[in-house]
Amino acid sequence: MSVVEARALAKDPKTSTGVLSRLANGYPEVWDELLANPSIYPELRKWIVQAKLERVRVSNSLNVDTQSKPLNSSSIRQIQVVEKVRTRGRRKLGRLARTFGVLLVPALAISALWLGVDYLYRTQPPLGIVSMETLNQPQSSSSWQYSLQTVGDPSCTLYEFATLDQNQAVVLTQNDLDSKDCRESETPAPSTLALVNLETGLRIWQVDLAGELDWTEKWQKQLVEIPGLKEVLVKFTDINGSDAAGDKKSIDDSQNRKMKTLVPYNRLNGLITDPVIAKSKYQPIIQAPVLEVLALPGDLRSILVMTNGSKKDFRYAKYRSKRLSSAKWSIESDQKPMGGNPIVGRRLILGREKNDLPKSVLLHNGRLSDWSGKPAVKLYRIGNVYVQISGDGTKEKATNLVSQGGFEGHDITIDRIDEFGNTIWTLESSGYAISHEDSVTTPRNRAHLSQLFMLDGKDNRDVSLVEVESGTLSWTTKISKPQFEISRINSVTNVSLYLNKKYSAESKYFSMLNLVDGKESEPIRIAGRSVRVDGETATISVLVDEPSRKKIIKNAEAGKRVNLDNREDKSDEVRVCARGIANEDFQTAWTFECNGNQHLTRVGGRWILVDLTKGQEKFWPLGVGR
Repeated sequence: MSVVEARALAKDPKTSTGVLSRLANGYPEVWDELLANPSIYPELRKWIVQAKLERVRVSNSLNVDTQSKPLNSSSIRQIQVVEKVRTRGRRKLGRLARTFGVLLVPALAISALWLGVDYLYRTQPPLGIVSMETLNQPQSSSSWQYSLQTVGDPSCTLYEFATLDQNQAVVLTQNDLDSKDCRESETPAPSTLALVNLETGLRIWQVDLAGELDWTEKWQKQLVEIPGLKEVLVKFTDINGSDAAGDKKSIDDSQNRKMKTLVPYNRLNGLITDPVIAKSKYQPIIQAPVLEVLALPGDLRSILVMTNGSKKDFRYAKYRSKRLSSAKWSIESDQKPMGGNPIVGRRLILGREKNDLPKSVLLHNGRLSDWSGKPAVKLYRIGNVYVQISGDGTKEKATNLVSQGGFEGHDITIDRIDEFGNTIWTLESSGYAISHEDSVTTPRNRAHLSQLFMLDGKDNRDVSLVEVESGTLSWTTKISKPQFEISRINSVTNVSLYLNKKYSAESKYFSMLNLVDGKESEPIRIAGRSVRVDGETATISVLVDEPSRKKIIKNAEAGKRVNLDNREDKSDEVRVCARGIANEDFQTAWTFECNGNQHLTRVGGRWILVDLTKGQEKFWPLGVGR
């Protein structure tokens, strides 16, 4: 960046500590502004003061005094001899000083880098890794509350939350465009995007989305959640306009045909990072249906975007996330990615239909390459192992219930594959389920799936934990109820079960399986399908009762995120909205009550309670952090 930009960031009290460290390392010109910034941390202030003193000392040591007193003629010869010696000495001293100066700069840089890294190591987790706090006991009160109040009709305002990094939450508010009354309101709710520090409750920045780009006012907004990414991505959908490329039916229905675009916002100040998009005040850049935005494993700067035209054609493009108007590469194909996680190693795997010849796209250059795997399968990365599952179609489900074979079961083939699609081992079953250890999100394994279960026997009640390295079964156990669902979330010690009556999809009980020996706990009664495990750590499983759970599941299966709303006042409804289950003895460790306007959710590695009571909209943390 320019010195002017660096100086502006150095003056801003809202600039993060990590950026302040980088400014101190790379821009000595802004040291004075950094020292005047009230947000500077003591270690960095001390380092800058020492560095300035050292710079002055070095500068003084290089200033050689060339003045001398007048000489008499009788001592000229003697002085000439001495002067030669002194000159040689000064030359040696000059060379030494220059050498010292050359070595001092990298030494200072390394010292500054070490101080910055040491500070960040002690105060922040590595970039892109988000650790979930253990909610041992919810707080009855909090040191801060963040207001969500906005102008316009509160019942027309939608709220969405996403994780940017540890203790950093993106908050999106917008007008409910699906409602005709809200669309035609004289005072519609504005669309705002904010970044909030979950340690202090302070807003780092907030932007008016329609203020930057005029066309966004009538477009629906959706956060693209990729923790650790350099930018905040917002997907805009013209739900009121025409379908992209006319009215011809595409391979994907409903809003997937609508015009869409992506806009990147700077995580430091909320400004649009792409200069081309920032200038397109009256027209969006991408006008094709954006079907998927995929994070690339181990890459915190780039994303993969899939768009789809009116016919069975797809365009895959890799972008630097800060510049979405210029692709690093793009490729067109008539094949769609497989279900599950379609990235294997450094390849995107294509081949959605049974009669496809699967291909792979090399992520570094966009070239097509051969693939030895099967078509029409789901691909998952379980830990560091890749598996392909055939017999279950390619559509991703929000729950494990259908993939477990449904009520009757169906033939499933599970293959472990290498990074070229070659089969290493094979298992046959009548159902399967997957779960992930939920306490940490990493940039390397975005889906962070960690367990694979095989189902077999009558009613698919025989559950086995698959050792994915070898394809062997660690244990097999018979579940207590004839119909059940394995949770998608588990801790390092247990996985949860939702127990139903036979041929019923409504869960009435909850139990847990020990991952070491498969032993099932005693069932605990729950209040139907709205109650689900939303997070587990090594010690506590958090069971959350969310009234809009069915809507969330329905939208998740359609590939959409769900916004919270406060259309109805439900303050007179009281429920146990969360329950902590101790993973060691499966007993209730604590309960927490909410009214009907309150919603418990996770963001930035923290548990927050969102209160949407009209005129009092706000959220605050329930836990104390990591």
